[in-house]
Amino acid sequence: MKKLKVMVCCNVYPPGFLGGAEIIAHNQAKMLQKLGHEVLVFSGDIRYREDKYRPLLEEFDGINVHRIRLVPEDYDLTKALFAHKEIERQFASILDEFYPDVVHFHNIIGFSVKIIAMAKEFGSRTVLTVHDHWGFCLKNTILKDDGSICDDFAMCHNCMSHITPEEKGIAPLRLRSDYFTLMFSYLDLIISPSEYLANAYLSVGNRNVKTIKNGMNVAKYSRIEKICSDKVRFTFAGSFARHKGVILILKALTKLEKKENVQVNLVGTGQELELYETFVAENNLFDYVKFWGRIPFNEMGRVYKETDVLILPSIWPENQPVSITEALAASIPAIVSDVGGSKELVVNGKTGYVFENGNYEMLAQKMQCLIDDPELITEYGKNAYDSICDNTYERSADLIIEEYYKLLSGLDNCTHAKIIAMNNLLPSVDEVDSINLLNLSEEYLLTYKGWLTDKQQSEIDALIILDEDECIENYYQQMCDNKLIFALVSEKNAELSLLGRFSNGLVLVRNYQELYEMLGLYIKQPEIFDGFKEDLTKYILTVSA
Repeated sequence: MKKLKVMVCCNVYPPGFLGGAEIIAHNQAKMLQKLGHEVLVFSGDIRYREDKYRPLLEEFDGINVHRIRLVPEDYDLTKALFAHKEIERQFASILDEFYPDVVHFHNIIGFSVKIIAMAKEFGSRTVLTVHDHWGFCLKNTILKDDGSICDDFAMCHNCMSHITPEEKGIAPLRLRSDYFTLMFSYLDLIISPSEYLANAYLSVGNRNVKTIKNGMNVAKYSRIEKICSDKVRFTFAGSFARHKGVILILKALTKLEKKENVQVNLVGTGQELELYETFVAENNLFDYVKFWGRIPFNEMGRVYKETDVLILPSIWPENQPVSITEALAASIPAIVSDVGGSKELVVNGKTGYVFENGNYEMLAQKMQCLIDDPELITEYGKNAYDSICDNTYERSADLIIEEYYKLLSGLDNCTHAKIIAMNNLLPSVDEVDSINLLNLSEEYLLTYKGWLTDKQQSEIDALIILDEDECIENYYQQMCDNKLIFALVSEKNAELSLLGRFSNGLVLVRNYQELYEMLGLYIKQPEIFDGFKEDLTKYILTVSA
């Protein structure tokens, strides 16, 4: 079969950042190259704070990597952390030079989401491996502020009503959410490592979602030899963040009998480190808890040598946590919460235990079972290895490449909703709630024109212009350039108000309420406006700020 040219895109990439998603992206790239395909990585780079957007071309671990310098502010949720014109310019240049058959995306939040549509319009097949909920949740975790799990993904504005892009103005969160929906419609395939996350993305309207487990270096972890201890060593490895639920382990520790036979290893660092240290001090747990600090991913073997049981008590739905798969391959049983993809990896009472999310007393009971009967650790550990031993990088890569060839040999079946675009952002927050709650049919998406590709801008069905000072010549210029056929404009503009309520394809509205009414009418009964089309071929909706 033809050897492929594959471009791998992610917001960060080793060695500058070593989260689970980045490790997976790197190892998949290595395996694709090992199997004879040509691979290029396009990635953000947060190792430096100066020279933003400066490109860096280098080779890492045998892979050619094109990095672009970003800064922490690029990951600020309150900004348009999904649109960077300079990233998109460099991406377009690389598309022309590399000419990929497939562009395979991983986490690209904070980088650019527009590059999905750019790759599709270029003619490449587009694939995304999802690692969390970033495609439909601005927090990625689907956790509400009170810690409960969200089940209504149309209400993102309850967590944040608007963002403030670099462009002048306010963007209601509706514009961001609909923009992501639009960009995801340009994906030929979404790959999820867990059934849980696959179903989550299907539930919000995505199509062609397939489950392929992330592979791993099973042989590497199966060779780990444990250091003997007279204690049962429970380990957490990951970020010290609220959604990881680490505090539940410490609370469970206070409920255990004979704590002198127990050691809890906390491996990592993060914003809740001080909270854990304070809890340990206040509950006199220093003799039972060891803080390891941050351990590089390629040195995790020394952690597993001193681990008898892995605990992942996340209060958010995980996907396919790397720490669990590594532990299972090292014949280490796991105790996990009963949410998300974690429970797909652990068979309760066979390869470990599953406990009720947030229930630290139940977690303590599961820990106590293994303390009281250490032979279970050996039994569950053997079962754990048997459950994961076939899940190699080679097998995962073979399945992914098979999907590439299917896409390249099949027809392009991507379809997109109709676009209503705002030419300007809001001047204030006054209308944010109204726009977030605007009732549009599923046929339409509302977003900001400046985030769209040139091709998408030419396909706009309706354009909203929030500028009371525009002159008639500018409107007609846009109508000519964009082939527009219907316009709503401000009656505050004296020149335009002379045209009358409807004139030459322009429909005048006096305020936002009229705009919403006209939009609703247009969506429900578009044929009403056929008489105003004249010789034009698109729509503009315009209202004064």
